[in-house]
Amino acid sequence: YEQRLAESTQYGRWDALRKKHQVADFQFVYRNSATDPDDSRLFAALDMATGVWLPAYDQEWLPQTFANDYPKTLSRFQLALREVMARGGIVGGLGGGMSSLPEVVIASDAPDDSGWVRAKLRFGLALFNGAVVDQNFDSHAGRLERMTDLLRNGARLDRLAGVPGIERRTM
Repeated sequence: YEQRLAESTQYGRWDALRKKHQVADFQFVYRNSATDPDDSRLFAALDMATGVWLPAYDQEWLPQTFANDYPKTLSRFQLALREVMARGGIVGGLGGGMSSLPEVVIASDAPDDSGWVRAKLRFGLALFNGAVVDQNFDSHAGRLERMTDLLRNGARLDRLAGVPGIERRTM
């Protein structure tokens, strides 16, 4: 897995900087439930991290995996990301990785018979609040429409999303 990530088409430039000692440290950190069932390697790396980059993955997967009980409780992963930022580090991502960072995420399109494209919402990683991040406006029809629907129909979001409290947490 790490060899694939280190390919030039992936994150090879960062790995090359590490090998040339041009950065203090660079690690690929990933969840491996077979060799690290309690995620101790993952959290040890996060405890020392000055930056975290989340890959372009489905924006619903990261919150489901690492923050599924939010807003009832903050997960260890959410707290670890907040600690990175509290000590002056950065957390960023590409595509779905970035889209998973707000408190509320657009998980996908919601079924709707009216012909409008509507957003299916869920809680995200809650690294920042009061905003929704959506992606790929230029390559997917209806993205701007579903984003502006959040503004037009905010009062209905709790019922449509089936997630109590989600409406007041969006912009």
